[in-house]
Amino acid sequence: MSRFDVDQLLALREAERAFEKRTGRGAKKEVQALINKIRSEKLSAPAMPLENLCWGVSDWASLGVHFDKRQLKQAREFPYGEILSAPCPFYPGRTIQETHFVVLYIKVINGQSLTVMKLQDLFPAAGQPRFSVYGADCWYHNHDFALKAAGQFGWRLLLAEIVPNSTEKEYEQQEAMLPAEYEVASIRLEIIKDLFSHKKNGYYPNEGRSARCSDISAGGRLSVDCSAVGGVNVGRWGVDADWYIGVSASRKFPA
Repeated sequence: MSRFDVDQLLALREAERAFEKRTGRGAKKEVQALINKIRSEKLSAPAMPLENLCWGVSDWASLGVHFDKRQLKQAREFPYGEILSAPCPFYPGRTIQETHFVVLYIKVINGQSLTVMKLQDLFPAAGQPRFSVYGADCWYHNHDFALKAAGQFGWRLLLAEIVPNSTEKEYEQQEAMLPAEYEVASIRLEIIKDLFSHKKNGYYPNEGRSARCSDISAGGRLSVDCSAVGGVNVGRWGVDADWYIGVSASRKFPA
């Protein structure tokens, strides 16, 4: 497991940007000192997620999330560093860090469970990103998957778009397309990825298509689709093939 010091890497990036805006004569000494200090520590992360394809500590903090020391220590352990520059198993000629979205998954946000319904509070209808419907108007507002938080704190690596060529296939066929290191994403992770991807990039993944997830509720396989205006929508479909429905993919969480 590679050391992945989020705070220091981001600080280095910010310091270098600040330094580049000044001439050598006018640069503040403390800026140059910060750059030298961070570089001298020789962090061992072999690769860093592309900034627009990662939602981490500082991004959560921008939403008012507070981390304790134990969580910050855990966040510095990034389990995917060695594979980010590896070839993507879904897109020949591209690397994993170019085609995936990295999320620091948290189960509790400031003392409250980070559920699907709680995410609606974080992203109200007045702005973007947003949900298509809210509160009691959601067909799922009283379903367990929307009211309970699941999974453990840590980094998650998800394919940004649906698996290529996974539409027009039944669910079992879609699942069989995934490499051994991957699994179908949970509904919570897929929603989080879509919301935060829009927050970073200004657009939703999979616009005009639906991503099947691993969860089942009320007898239907759950999926997530997005539209530029309507935002994130949670659907409930069967398992049959459909031109509109592909499958999501998440790298299995390291043991």
